[in-house]
Amino acid sequence: MRMTMQSRADLRSRLHWTVVVCSVALSGCYLYRDPVTPPPVIAASTLPRSAAVEDLDSLVTIVSEAHPNPSPRFQPLRDSLARAWPDTISRARLARDLNRLLAVLGDGHTGLSLDGLEEEAALANGGRSWPFAVRRTVDGIIIGRVVGSDTTVLRSGDRLEAINGMPIDSLVEEIGRAVPAELPAYRDARVLRFLGSSLWLEGIRPPADLRITAVDGTSRSVRVLGATRQELQAASGAQGQPEPLTVLGVRDSVLLLDLRRMWGAPERAAFTARLDSAFEAAARSGVRAVVVDLRRNGGGDSRWGTQLLSYVTGDSLSQGVRKEWKGSRRYRMFFKSRVSPVLRYTIPFSWFDAPIGGLFSGPDGTMAVIPFTRDLPAANPRRLERPLCLLIGPGTFSSAMMLANTARRSGVATLIGEPTGEPPNSGGEVMSFHLRRSGLTGQVSSAYFMLDEDPAGDRRGVLPHITVVPTREDIRVGRDPVMERAMACGRLQTS
Repeated sequence: MRMTMQSRADLRSRLHWTVVVCSVALSGCYLYRDPVTPPPVIAASTLPRSAAVEDLDSLVTIVSEAHPNPSPRFQPLRDSLARAWPDTISRARLARDLNRLLAVLGDGHTGLSLDGLEEEAALANGGRSWPFAVRRTVDGIIIGRVVGSDTTVLRSGDRLEAINGMPIDSLVEEIGRAVPAELPAYRDARVLRFLGSSLWLEGIRPPADLRITAVDGTSRSVRVLGATRQELQAASGAQGQPEPLTVLGVRDSVLLLDLRRMWGAPERAAFTARLDSAFEAAARSGVRAVVVDLRRNGGGDSRWGTQLLSYVTGDSLSQGVRKEWKGSRRYRMFFKSRVSPVLRYTIPFSWFDAPIGGLFSGPDGTMAVIPFTRDLPAANPRRLERPLCLLIGPGTFSSAMMLANTARRSGVATLIGEPTGEPPNSGGEVMSFHLRRSGLTGQVSSAYFMLDEDPAGDRRGVLPHITVVPTREDIRVGRDPVMERAMACGRLQTS
């Protein structure tokens, strides 16, 4: 006997809470969890060509099946890579070459992680790493913080011109070929943020000869010895490991928050507790504006951003236009691996409402189109409806970009700084994976987000209302002009 639509709906209704309760009771009290992937065992830093090709083919298959917009250039590029490899290949070169392949997608969410195992091993055996951080300004690539003994030859504010005779701009461009990204600004920001590790993977390591230009315009060549593991650890310990959310305090009646990332179950609880405490204290102290720094936030779970906005506004929020989610067999299996085993095997996922039902309906590769609706934020007893400023820049990515875009579309915040490194129309909903022979790990987008109706929404970041770009002098003296401008806006709001 065939089940009618009505009887099927009735059965779904009756089963729904039964399944939920049983799933919680029988599966360790979780309905949804992040997958636990056992760390791969790395036996050697080099692989035979056959093993590298095996990982290459696995990567091509994964991307072709899961990505919402795989490139037709993949197969010819795969063939040229396989032909170019020698009989043995290092993991570092394999990671670089595979990321160059992935870069043709123009998707900052799809790429391989560079785990740094070889660099760590070298440091443990007395090797040295690059001892400085850099940032691009209108005046060029400027050296910021310096650690270790090289503080005697390098200064904050020095402009970096060349390393071992190679112009720094050419080096950055070459390294950037292995950085998947939608926009050049994000690619550049990623290269410069991890310049030391990127140079190390390219075989460019201390000691090295640098050509720099001082603030007074004089040019000189210096020999950089590099930082030891102990010096790097001491500098990192002094700086401290940043929490997802840091409450910087209240200045001039402005509450200052630094939001660095938006992921992790224990961190989510701490995030909520810190917001509750901060806004309770803000209400007592008469805070009149709120500033949230998103400039170093690479994203995570977009629900964190919606939760944050609920503390400052009760207005309806518009996240975007639609989400196009590819229901590939591979991604469906990945998604199911993240839910309770009992729920996984008890009821067809296609029975659920959107978006899950849409993702699991239709044949392999079906694209579920899920429109965004304008919704009110959740009720929040600690809501403090005050003017909100969000600080953004090239490092604002993924869910942090989505937070900035939602705030701008909904008119609930003033954005200050530089355009975000990711455009509002871009990939997401990543699926993690690891390559068996090399142990390299990565992630691939399964969805395309259209968050802006503007035809240029895939070619530019979320734009600030007020543009502020740090200068060389700002870096030299340790000044933050973006925060200063936000504080000025906050004081205007409180006057």
